[in-house]
Amino acid sequence: MILFDAGDVSHPIGFNVLACPNPLVRPLVASGLGGRRGVQETVRRLVGPRLEHILRNALLTLLDVPGTTLVSLLRLLGDLRYRQEMLRHVRDPVVRNFWDHEFAGWPPKLRAEAVAPIQNKVGHFVSSPLLRHVVGQADARLDLRRVLDEGQILLVNLSKGRVGDDASSLLGSLLVTSLQLAAMSRADVAEDRRRTSSSSSMSFRASRPNRSPQSCRRPASTG
Repeated sequence: MILFDAGDVSHPIGFNVLACPNPLVRPLVASGLGGRRGVQETVRRLVGPRLEHILRNALLTLLDVPGTTLVSLLRLLGDLRYRQEMLRHVRDPVVRNFWDHEFAGWPPKLRAEAVAPIQNKVGHFVSSPLLRHVVGQADARLDLRRVLDEGQILLVNLSKGRVGDDASSLLGSLLVTSLQLAAMSRADVAEDRRRTSSSSSMSFRASRPNRSPQSCRRPASTG
């Protein structure tokens, strides 16, 4: 049995939603994390086309850079030098064009106003040392694919009284998004060898599902 307790100060379990070595599915991960069941969950009242566009490109940027975490999102949006350093690792020309031309072409006041909702809400989330120790670890210790493959019992404690209302909602949404990715990734195992898993072996609080069809695992070599 695995207990994921977001309020555990002494033994925080790392949960890095941006740890995705498979480049083929990073757009799907960004879509899931940046969608209305992911990071947008905590900025739901302020979501608009522009904010969603910025958030998607920011997540795609960080997914392309090894060792980044959700904590890196704030620095990417607010630190020009850091953003330029990150772009050195980005291969997607569409993402690079967004930062180099579209975003850079906006007046400074418009840029500041556009990213403020993300900085405000996500900043509140990662400013907590308790949660930063969970989502700020580059090496994720919580392997949801292994939980499903081995039929382990996963208990998740996201008590609002310990981590806060917004943080509980966002962390729960991110966990379910990642769990859905892990579940769909089991298509690479023959059905007769696939161990049956069910939600009865897991307990969540303040979370909602988000559908994504592939795995973040590194693609198998064909050579």
